[in-house]
Amino acid sequence: PSTSTAAAVLVLGVRQGGKVSLAGEVLGLFQAGVRVLIPDLPGQGERLDDTSSLQATLLSMGDSLPGWVVRESLAFLAYLRSQGAIEKTALLILDGLSLADWGLIASAWRKRHTQWHFDERLLLAQIPTITAISRLALASGLRPSDLSTPGAPQDEAQGWRAFWGREGLPDNAIVGLSLALDRSDPPAEISSHRLQALCLIDRTIDDVLHGSVLGEADIQSSLRLWLEPASQERYTSARLEALMDELLGRGFTIFITSDHGHCEGRGMGQPSEGLTAITRGKRARLYKDRRAAQRVQISFPDTIIWERDGLLPDQLVALIPQGRQAFTTFNETVVTHGGLTLDEVIVPFIEIRKSENV
Repeated sequence: PSTSTAAAVLVLGVRQGGKVSLAGEVLGLFQAGVRVLIPDLPGQGERLDDTSSLQATLLSMGDSLPGWVVRESLAFLAYLRSQGAIEKTALLILDGLSLADWGLIASAWRKRHTQWHFDERLLLAQIPTITAISRLALASGLRPSDLSTPGAPQDEAQGWRAFWGREGLPDNAIVGLSLALDRSDPPAEISSHRLQALCLIDRTIDDVLHGSVLGEADIQSSLRLWLEPASQERYTSARLEALMDELLGRGFTIFITSDHGHCEGRGMGQPSEGLTAITRGKRARLYKDRRAAQRVQISFPDTIIWERDGLLPDQLVALIPQGRQAFTTFNETVVTHGGLTLDEVIVPFIEIRKSENV
């Protein structure tokens, strides 16, 4: 069953060093239609599968939210490295990967790669769950308020290099790149024997979801085709899997995660605010002027103004449709991201190692 139709709630997790650690079994429960409620948050024991309760929870906690958020994943990797738990790390950002998507991918990869060992955790995406905010926070380890121009196109690779430079790695040991395996070979920089910290961004899933016209069912169908064995006729995940296997063979520990998930939304109409919006996403629009957001909200009252959460700059305001509505043609079905649903906010964080003994 789709996670968007789930009715049950599971409260699971233990406190470890001030953070919430969620067991890997949660991923299977998500696939089975079980909603997960993060413990130690207000309203514990309530259903947390609607936007209003999630909004209230996240806003009330702000920067004291006890769960890991995406920007903290780099600090976690640095900690593992400092403890000798890992030596060389590769962060693979599958842009747009949701928990439901990971369920399909994990099932296929476990069957094909019996030597791969998976350790599964969960992360909270940065809100609003748009690439310009959440992916840069993930790749740089910084809060959006610490970025030069939050919401504007920026260089994730530069943020990655800066983080590991602060951790003491030499420049020639750090690489951040975008992958385009559907049309080119892996970049040559990946082959360097000096490499210790590698960040790869793959946009395949995000491209699929933004091109979907038949809703979530279309996404799942496209992913199944992508996961089929290697084909001469179309691009499949085989090339990515081969690259991952090569990195694992060279002693890398791979961490797979995402900057946001996605949800199926229904069009509520599209604002016409001219140049006042910094970004014009279907599930979130960013403004530097609160009054501009309020003027749009007058025409679209079924929206939420998201601001001053302790992470975004004080002057940045997001306007987010409530529920699963979207800023697009009225009644149009779209698959998108930017909002507050669990399907957009909670993303997988997967550690993969290669075992010599099966």
